[in-house]
Amino acid sequence: ADALLSEAILLETSEGGGICSASSASTFARIRELRLLRAETRGSRALARYDAAVADLDAIIAEAVPSIAREGGGNSGDAEVELVRAKVLRRAHRWGEALAGFKAALEILEGQHSVFGTNVAWIQRSIAELEDRLVEQSAIDDGEFGKDGGSSPLRSMADSGDGGGWWKVVRIVGVTCDTCIYHLENHPPAVPHPYPTSLWHVGVRFGPIVREYTPISTTQEWEQGRLTLLVKTYDDGAASKRFAALLPANPVANLEKQPCWVLVTSPRLTLGLSDLEPSLPP
Repeated sequence: ADALLSEAILLETSEGGGICSASSASTFARIRELRLLRAETRGSRALARYDAAVADLDAIIAEAVPSIAREGGGNSGDAEVELVRAKVLRRAHRWGEALAGFKAALEILEGQHSVFGTNVAWIQRSIAELEDRLVEQSAIDDGEFGKDGGSSPLRSMADSGDGGGWWKVVRIVGVTCDTCIYHLENHPPAVPHPYPTSLWHVGVRFGPIVREYTPISTTQEWEQGRLTLLVKTYDDGAASKRFAALLPANPVANLEKQPCWVLVTSPRLTLGLSDLEPSLPP
C-alpha cells in the first residue's frame, strides 16, 4: 500500500508540477488525500513508520497555505490532518507533541464553528488523557516508579525490575455496592519483596492524583507478579472514580489502548515489626 500510494503521489505531482503550483483545487485535494492515506498507512502499528508519517502530514500542512491563499480561504487550518498527526504521535509515545496536535485540531474546529459534537468531545478526552500521561511520565522520570517504571506497559521483559510501573487489571470483583477488589498482574519482579515480615503499602497514580493502598495480597504473590487491591468508591473520591473507570484486560483487543492499566510504585514500608515490640526495661 505504501509503495502504491507513493507512486500515485509521484504521478500527480509530476503531472501537476507539485502541490504548490497546482492550478486547481481538485488537484490539491487529490494529492492531499493521497498523502493523508500514505501517512495513515505509515503511521499504523503494522508499519510503525511514524517519522515518515509525520513528514507526510507536515508536508500537507505546509503546502496547504499557498493553495488556500490562491483560493482566498480565510482559515489555513486542517483539523483532519492535525488529528491524524496527533494520533500518530500518540502511537509513537511522543506525548507532548501529540497533545499539541489535539489542541491545534480543537482550536481549528472551534474557530470554524464546526458541528462535530462527538468528535470534539473525543478530542477533549484525548487532551485530558495526554495531560495525565505527561504528569505520569514526569513522575516516572523522577524515579517514583523505579528504574524500569518508564517502560511501556507492553514491554517484552522477563521481569518488572523492582515491581514499580504499569500493572494490568485482569479481574474486578464486586464486594459491596461501593467496594471492589482489583486483581493486577505484572512481570514478576527481579528482586525479593523488600518488607516480607512488615506491614507494607503501594502508591497508585492517575495523572496528578496519587493515593496509597494496602494490598490484601501477600508478599509471595507480589513476587509472582500478582497484586490485589481493595478499593472503596466515594462520591467525591478522585482516585476511586478512576478505579471505577477501569476494565479487565481483553486479550483479543489492542491492550495498549484499553483502560486496564494502573501505575503502581514498588512496595513501601508502613510499619515494621520492630516498631510493635514493647521496649524492655534495662
